[in-house]
Amino acid sequence: MTRVTEVYMATEGRDIGSASDELAQKLAADPRTSGLKWRWVGEMDLMKTTFAGLGPALGLAVMVVFMIMTIQFKSIRLPLVMLFAIPVSLIGIILALMAAARGLGHPLMGILMVIGIAVSNGILLVDEASRRLNAGASKLDAVVEAARIRFIPIAMTSLATVIGLVPTATGSRAWNGGEPAAGADGRGGLTSSTLLSLFLIPAMFTLIAKRAAPVEAPTGVPAPSPVPST
Repeated sequence: MTRVTEVYMATEGRDIGSASDELAQKLAADPRTSGLKWRWVGEMDLMKTTFAGLGPALGLAVMVVFMIMTIQFKSIRLPLVMLFAIPVSLIGIILALMAAARGLGHPLMGILMVIGIAVSNGILLVDEASRRLNAGASKLDAVVEAARIRFIPIAMTSLATVIGLVPTATGSRAWNGGEPAAGADGRGGLTSSTLLSLFLIPAMFTLIAKRAAPVEAPTGVPAPSPVPST
């Protein structure tokens, strides 16, 4: 049963993350409001709740993907190679947001989408290189041939997504929900992951990957008798 006042704030032309941080600093510095008890509601409350659950969710997703890939490839080394696609996509996301002069804001779905596509592209590349390595090719020949063969499907997937995000990144706030940063980080992340992963993942493959051991025949089974010639 205390007196409550709701204050609405518009963030036209700015992301709500940096605007809320600036407002919190001003409220704490002003002696008229420094002693007041206040809390965020609306979009800011939603964003903070999302950020609070993003870390555990992302960590759980990476762990599950790593376990599935370990079972699929029967190796711990190859999933580690594919995880290097995540930092190269984050480089493009950060650079795109800096170029757009925007903070992180709400583009969490865009970031997760970019990471998912980057990891799937890494899976295509590592899977092809691993098959060629186990077939007898050297590590260098395996990754070079895998990059040559998988470049077209990887480029087509990334290019289609980048083109689809162009209206979101360049459109007005009136129709795209006020979050053009979601399209900007998507384009930047996919561009950097597509270009850099074709160099980083093969390099890490040559350092980490190992040829699978040949499957030995079970002991105690008699060798097949030779077929008589006619």
